[in-house]
Amino acid sequence: MRIADVIADVIIADFLKPTVERLGKQLGRNIHLNVILKIDGDLASREIASTHRAGFTDLAGKARISASDTAISDRYKYNLQCIFDEQSDLEGFSGIRLNGAISLKGDRGKNEYSGYLFSYNEWNWGKKLRDF
Repeated sequence: MRIADVIADVIIADFLKPTVERLGKQLGRNIHLNVILKIDGDLASREIASTHRAGFTDLAGKARISASDTAISDRYKYNLQCIFDEQSDLEGFSGIRLNGAISLKGDRGKNEYSGYLFSYNEWNWGKKLRDF
């Protein structure tokens, strides 16, 4: 399995999927997210969605993850930014930002991050995530 695929799968399973589920419930939205990870010119893309709930409106978004290796073997740092489509009733809520590191062992990994930020009125990609 490619490193890009393993890193993408670890971040999605450990952070993005549970966060999208929680946000979907809190916002009253069925969330659909297109995720692209880039490492050394290699891309991995995934689509994830929250559990569909009747009566919830849809909210689409894009997430970009820029990953790079570190001085420690099998450890990769990453920057993640998610931008949702603008919704007038969400009072400027625009997405999520997260930085972290993945430690790999074969085709499995451990996600290490200390926290994440919800962003408001940020509709453009950050510096490290513009060139995808």
